[in-house]
Amino acid sequence: MPLIVRWPGQVPAGAVPSEIVSSIDFYPTLLEVLKIPQKENMQFDGISLAAVLNDPSARLDREAMFNFFPHGGPSKPPGVTVRQGNWKLIRWFETGPDYPSLHELYDLESDLGETTNLAQQHPERVKELDALIDRFLKDTGAAVPRPNPRFKIDPVQGWIPKSCDAIVAGDVLRVTGAGRRPFQATTRVQGTGPLELRVRLRSAAGGEVLAQWRRSDQETFPASGQTAATMLQGGDWQDARLRLHEKGELAHLRLYLPAQETPVEVDWIELWRIGEPPTRLRQWDFPVPQHDAELRHRVLRSCSLPLCGSRRFRSTAIS
Repeated sequence: MPLIVRWPGQVPAGAVPSEIVSSIDFYPTLLEVLKIPQKENMQFDGISLAAVLNDPSARLDREAMFNFFPHGGPSKPPGVTVRQGNWKLIRWFETGPDYPSLHELYDLESDLGETTNLAQQHPERVKELDALIDRFLKDTGAAVPRPNPRFKIDPVQGWIPKSCDAIVAGDVLRVTGAGRRPFQATTRVQGTGPLELRVRLRSAAGGEVLAQWRRSDQETFPASGQTAATMLQGGDWQDARLRLHEKGELAHLRLYLPAQETPVEVDWIELWRIGEPPTRLRQWDFPVPQHDAELRHRVLRSCSLPLCGSRRFRSTAIS
């Protein structure tokens, strides 16, 4: 995203420097422009931007830019990135169906949207940038995620049962109703619409299958709308497709199943972006493959890196 600076009489109007900067550069910049001496033994994570503010053609004395996110996010694993020139390397600390590669390499000059992973085509570049990450983690004393030997695999992969019981039995997710409107909910979704939810399921009795969603700009589910439904016939396996017509970023998804009287079995669930060509964004296959599960769940020691601040883990209630 762009950084805009306005300082009449000091910063040339309309100038567009090409240097890459970060919020960690603000503190040393303010000290320099205000002529406040740096305290003894104080180390900065960033560097002063004063030279670029005064002269847009100036170059910053920085080898590379790093971003460390050991806590991960609702839909992304923990990792660390390095950017040097137009090259960006991501090192994930765990892999899974949505992030199968430990390294992702992008040429931001030609691929600003980071759509094509070039790690296999440029192994020497990966090795070079990965060494910078190693040095960065060592120099900062960063605490990185490590395997948790006591972790138990989450067979439902983040789907939270509401008004129902859900267990993985054999190779399927078996949902048994325990209330009037049983549904499964998850916030482990990402993608900008239009989207389509695809589900393979079966039920002896059949009934309505309904998806409801909330966008990232909505705090709660709307009172009406933003639903898609189809009828499940009783009997053998069927593939259901539910079009999520809304545009915008998906944040929360509910899947209502006709499990009030008889259980519903779910083989898999997929989230697709509709376009040319269609793109599968996420797949939930029951049960979780063992090799993925061993890598996907790790525990983080206390964070000592300034970029990480005092952020603590917190859970998000799903309803």
